[in-house]
Formats: sequence, structure tokens, C-alpha cells
Amino acid sequence: MQPYARTSVYLAAILLISTISIFISFLFKSPFSVPEKNINYTGFRLATLRENLWPKFTVAPVAGNEGGSPETFQSVFSVLFPACNGILAGAQLSGDLRDPSKSIPKGTLTAVAITYVTYSIIVILMGGSIDRASMYNNLNIFEDVS
Repeated sequence: MQPYARTSVYLAAILLISTISIFISFLFKSPFSVPEKNINYTGFRLATLRENLWPKFTVAPVAGNEGGSPETFQSVFSVLFPACNGILAGAQLSGDLRDPSKSIPKGTLTAVAITYVTYSIIVILMGGSIDRASMYNNLNIFEDVS
């Protein structure tokens, strides 16, 4: 195995462990509140999920929105889209495959499905565990809750 391929395996293992730790953290963390940092972690509750279920587009408190224009579906999607760009990076390793014409589409679709499921579960866990005001006012909420 080439050094680059070996490094990729190690990085994939680190990413897998990190992702699994997200799910474990949501399952075992007790509810808490830190008013100074605008954090209200309720633990997973259906009431919290219902509060966060539907979009409530407002004026975003981020640096890129100085004009005070309201968020839109497009502006929210533009934050999520770059997170999925790395999926196609596997296609660049086509020289290492026995049958690239079959492996690349299969691998790409598998990566898209895994990413979609993982992100969906994380969004549901966050929506059911963190109140809307905390997510709105604290841009580091995911880091602070973990």
C-alpha cells in the first residue's frame, strides 16, 4: 500500500471515530444550560423537536449578513452544499480501481447516501436536543454542546 493510500485510511478512521462520538455524545449527555453562552441543551425531547421542526427564516446574526436581509432557503442551502463537495474526491482515485466504470458510480452513490443519512440524523438529534434560540444565537453550539 502506498503512503498516500495508508494516510487516507488513517484519516477515514479518524473521521469515522469522530462521527460516532457525535452520536454517543447526544445519547449520553445530560441536559444542561449555560446562559452566558446562550446554551440550552434539553437532551433529546419530542417537544424540542416539534419547536424546531419547521423553518422560521429570520435576519441572521452572522457577519456575512450586515444588510439585515432575511434568510432564505437558498442562503441556508448554500451553507450545507459545500459540506458535500468532498464526496466526489473518490473519483480522483480511479487509477487504483480494477473496474473504474462500475466502481466510481457505485462508490459515489454510496457516499452520497451515507452522507445524507449521517447529516439527517445529526440534524434530527440537534433539533430534538437544542432549543432554537441557542442554535440561533450561538454559532458554536455544536462544539459547545459536545
